[in-house]
Amino acid sequence: YVQYTKTPSVVFVEPDAPIYLRESNLQILTHHELNNQHSWGFDYLRCKDAFDYILHNKSIEELPEIVVGVIDDGVESVGSIFRNRLLATHSFVGDSSQAQISNMGHGASVCSVLMENTLENVKVVSYKIFSERETALAILRLAEIQAELDGVDIVNSSYGMFVKFKSRLQKPLHIASAGNVKCNVPQYPAACDGVVSVAGITKDGVLSDSSTSGDWVNVAAPSENIKLPSIY
Repeated sequence: YVQYTKTPSVVFVEPDAPIYLRESNLQILTHHELNNQHSWGFDYLRCKDAFDYILHNKSIEELPEIVVGVIDDGVESVGSIFRNRLLATHSFVGDSSQAQISNMGHGASVCSVLMENTLENVKVVSYKIFSERETALAILRLAEIQAELDGVDIVNSSYGMFVKFKSRLQKPLHIASAGNVKCNVPQYPAACDGVVSVAGITKDGVLSDSSTSGDWVNVAAPSENIKLPSIY
């Protein structure tokens, strides 16, 4: 590390470290088709009011395309849920032919929440960096580089660690889950400068027992008993 740091031709160097996928309770997954019934979060966030407001003077076709890069464990298409909203898939672990397979359903869950609570002008590009719960920081860096090359507008991160590291993303808006450990210890990348950190709340609008919190958290969103499409 010291040697590379002192090498003029090296632009950036950091020690590698393990990062972990946020735990998710896959037992609450249900067979759920979007536009059929909504999770409580849809009403809590007043998504329909927002949709009506946005579409009052414009059609979907007139809205600008917004691309969200989901860095996770892949995103397996479930029925017709993702339809034409999944633009591309990249894999930085294992066989590239497995880029769309969500090994643990985590990436599919993240994308289904995204699809339900946004209009169809919001598209997704999937970056697979996990095949198990743990991956390397160096692999994340490759995905970040690809996301910037793809020109995505927003990056979603639902992983992290307690060891501090910097977010290398420059242009995209970076949004990260605060964490699923009940404590106020900063987790990264959520606590990185410039990253929007999201805690989890219940139907009553109070902090979830499974959510990390702290003065470094920016916003909160519905996080419990969310109906998701099962990939199993």
